[in-house]
Amino acid sequence: MELYTEIALGSPSNRGTIVPVNQITQYVEKANNQPNQELYVSYYRFDKEIIEYHKQYNTVKGFDGKAYLNQIVLDIDKNQDSDQELLEKTKEFVNDICFGMDIPESYVVPWFSGSGYHITMPDIFLFESGIDLPRVVKNTLLKHFPLADNIYDKTRLIRCGYTVNKKTNLLKIPLSMDEFFNLSANEIQELASRKGSFKEVFRSVNIQFPKIKTRIMSPVINNIKADKRVVSRSTELSDDMVTPNQIAPCVQEMYRNGPQSGTRRNTLLRIISYYRRNGIPFSAALAMAKDWSLMNDGFSESESVEVTKYIYYNDRKYTCIDDLMDTHCKNSCIYFSSKKRGNDPLIPVYSSDQMHDMYYKMIQERKQYPGIDLNQIINVGQEYWVRPRELAVVLADTGMGKTAFIQNFVCRIPSKTMYVSPEFSYDLLWRRFRQIAESRSSFDIDDSYETTTNKYDKKLRNIKVTDYAPSVMGLKRIAAEEMPEVLVIDTLDCVTTEHYSGDQKSKLDTTIAALREIAQRQNLVVIAISHIPKSESDRIRQTNGRLHKHSGMGSAAIGQKADHVWSLDGLENSNIRQFYSTKSRDNNPFNTSITFDFKTFNFTQVVEQSGTLQF
Repeated sequence: MELYTEIALGSPSNRGTIVPVNQITQYVEKANNQPNQELYVSYYRFDKEIIEYHKQYNTVKGFDGKAYLNQIVLDIDKNQDSDQELLEKTKEFVNDICFGMDIPESYVVPWFSGSGYHITMPDIFLFESGIDLPRVVKNTLLKHFPLADNIYDKTRLIRCGYTVNKKTNLLKIPLSMDEFFNLSANEIQELASRKGSFKEVFRSVNIQFPKIKTRIMSPVINNIKADKRVVSRSTELSDDMVTPNQIAPCVQEMYRNGPQSGTRRNTLLRIISYYRRNGIPFSAALAMAKDWSLMNDGFSESESVEVTKYIYYNDRKYTCIDDLMDTHCKNSCIYFSSKKRGNDPLIPVYSSDQMHDMYYKMIQERKQYPGIDLNQIINVGQEYWVRPRELAVVLADTGMGKTAFIQNFVCRIPSKTMYVSPEFSYDLLWRRFRQIAESRSSFDIDDSYETTTNKYDKKLRNIKVTDYAPSVMGLKRIAAEEMPEVLVIDTLDCVTTEHYSGDQKSKLDTTIAALREIAQRQNLVVIAISHIPKSESDRIRQTNGRLHKHSGMGSAAIGQKADHVWSLDGLENSNIRQFYSTKSRDNNPFNTSITFDFKTFNFTQVVEQSGTLQF
C-alpha cells in the first residue's frame, strides 16, 4: 500500500502539499538547491484518505482518518539551555534509553536538528495503525519519555533530514554514537554547517532500523487518570484523625517531652526550625517556645526567646538525618519511607555562614586525611587528588582485570580500606591480594601455607573484606561500623535494593545515590567498579573507540553523580591496558598505559625510560 505525507517547503505555513513518501528525497534535493530553504514532513504517514480529505476541505486540519507510524521521533528542544548543556542533557537521555530501558543501541539514531536534537528509533511498541494511533502514541511516549516535547498530534510537521534550519543556518544531520558522545556541541555544529546537494551533504551514518517482530515495550492504550478517593460526608472525625500525628512525629514527641536536662537548647532549636520552615509566624513560634520552656525540667524563658530569634533570623535548618531528630524517628511518619530509601525529605539549605564554617571544618579534617593522590600510585603526569566525600567509578569490560586493578590500587595506599566484593569469595580475593603485594604466583602463595611461618605482607593489614552481597542499608551500616577511609564496591550491580522490580536503571540510580551519600556523610572515599553493557563493548571493538562517562551498565547516574569516572580498556588477548579519565570535577584528564602480569596479577606502568614504575 502506498503511503503519503504532507510537506511544507520554505516554511511550515506553506503546508498543504500531499506527496507519496517515496518522493521525499526529490523535495530534499529541491530544498538544498535553494539557499536557506526549509522542508517539513508529517510525523505520521497516511493512506489515500488524506488526499480525498484535502481535496474536499483544502486543509488537513481536523483530518480524522487512519494514521501510520514510520518511526518514533523524540524531540529534545533547546529552550534556555546552552548548546553544550543541551548536548549533555540529550546524552543522558539517550543513555537512559539504551541502558536504563534496555533498548539496543543499534535501534537508536541521534539527529542534530539544526538547533536541538531528534532521537529516532523503530516502532518498538508495534503500534496498531488506525484513527486512534496518535492518541495512543502520545500517551505512550509521554509516559516513557517525559523529557521529550509533545509533538505527537495527528497532523504535526517535523523538520526533514538533510535540510536547513533557517534560524541557525545549520542542517539536520544524523550522528553516529561515537560522534554523539565524543564530539562537543561546536564540533557537531561544524558538521552541520556543510552545504550542497543531497549527495554532497549525505553522511555515511546507518539510519536503517532492524525489523521489529515482537514488542519490546507495551503501548499505553488508555489515558492514565489519577485515582480519586471518596470519603463519605457522614464520616465522624475522631480525635486521632484530627491530630496529624503522622507528620513529623519526632518534632511532636520532642515538644510533648518538654525540656530535658542536657539537651534543652538543642531540642528547642530543632522544634523551632521545623516551625519556621512550615510557615508558622514568628509570634506564634515564640509563644510555643515560651510554653514549652515551662514544661518538665524547665528552660529559661529568655533563652527560649533567644533560640527562636536565632532560628528565624538566621534560617537554621535541621533535617531527618540529624542525630537528635533521628532518635525520635517513627516509622509511622509520612517522611519515613523516603528516609529509609536514603533520601532526606527535609532538604538541608545552608547559609553562607554555615557553609563557611563547614568548609573550614573540612579543611582541618583534610590535614588528618587528605585523600588519595593517584599520581603517587601510578604516574598520571600531575597531582590527581581523590578527596574524602568523593565517589570514583571504574568502567571496564569483562576480562580487562578490573578487580585485580583495584586490588593493586588498594595494596598501594596506606588508607584503612573496606573491600566489598560479592563477585569473588574471600579466599580468592585474599590469595590475589597476597600475589599482588608479594609479586608471587598462586602456586607460591599456596606453597607458603605448607610451612609454619606463613607470614604475609604487612601492607595488607589495612584491608578488610566481605564477600556477601549487601543491601544499600547494609553498606551504610558497614561504613558506620568499620569506619574505613576507603570503601570499595566490586561491582555496582551486586548491591541489592529494596522493592527491586526488575528495573535495572532504578536499582543503579538508588545504589549510586546511596554511595554518594555514604561518601559525604561518612567522610570517606568510595570507589566502585561498573561493568559495561554488551552493546557498548561491541561499539568500542568495532569502531576502535573509547569508553566515555556514560558507558557504565544500566544508568546515566554514574556519569552524573560520580566525581571521577575512570576507564580501563584494552584487547583481551593482550596484556596492555589503557587507563584514562572520562570525568573529573577538579582534576585535569589523564591517559596512561599499563601492563597486566597474569601470573602475579600485578599491573606495571609502561614508560619511555628503560625502567618501569611499579603500580
